[in-house]
Amino acid sequence: MTRNRRMNADEVERILQRYGFELISQKGSHRKWRNIDRQLQVIVPYHKGHLRKPYLKKF
Repeated sequence: MTRNRRMNADEVERILQRYGFELISQKGSHRKWRNIDRQLQVIVPYHKGHLRKPYLKKF
């Protein structure tokens, strides 16, 4: 069984951009990304270190 790789916010944002997401807004340390074609929205917490596994499973 494969394990999910731990990622930081920069890596997640690069992946979102590849899949057509655009940065819509930022409030504090959270950035809102939206894909208009698929009607999806993702909020990425922009903190030091890696994102938690339950958050990464959302996408």
